[in-house]
Amino acid sequence: MKALFIHRSVGHHLIEQGDIRNLLKNQNIEFDDYDNNLGILTDSGGDTHYGVIVMPGNNTNPDNLAQFFTEWPDVLNNYNLIIIKSCYPNSHIKSEEQLNMIKGSYAAIFKSFKQHNKKLFILTSPPLRPLFTNKMEAQLSSDIAHWLVSFSSDVIRVFDFHHLLSESKGRHKSMLKKEYRRLLPFDNHPNQKAHQFIGPKLVEMISKDRDLL
Repeated sequence: MKALFIHRSVGHHLIEQGDIRNLLKNQNIEFDDYDNNLGILTDSGGDTHYGVIVMPGNNTNPDNLAQFFTEWPDVLNNYNLIIIKSCYPNSHIKSEEQLNMIKGSYAAIFKSFKQHNKKLFILTSPPLRPLFTNKMEAQLSSDIAHWLVSFSSDVIRVFDFHHLLSESKGRHKSMLKKEYRRLLPFDNHPNQKAHQFIGPKLVEMISKDRDLL
């Protein structure tokens, strides 16, 4: 199986700190990744390529991903499995209206994958630390993660990154657990401990579902 991971900073940390490239290689899964921050596609052999993928709006927000997959560039046909993780808008939802817009973007993504008979693997977005969110936004971020998980099927798989790292109760419910926060108070990215925890679980799910996907 050959997989492509489209990501930004959190995906980069999963590769570097969660070691998912080597873990997937051990499962005989070819793994290419496109780092949208750098504009670089790194293939399974470690070679880097520029200009192979161009993201609309130069971002991986749900609406950018929806446009990208609606246009369906030829490079996508080189892969059996495409893995995506949206940027932080999915963790910073301010209203029901915004939530519904995000759902609409994912509906467009699902439609494109069904049309092209390709397999999609979604990572829900990680939660925010308490300093950068509030109770309502945290609940809405939890809601979109649950909604995505409900779409798991033979074509779509969803890895619930969000709830593995978030508090399940208390005043910080659905916010990033203290043990997974970085020392810098203004950095929302999960820390190395979080990526080392998530990496093997993510690879296990991809490997386990390879026949279905």
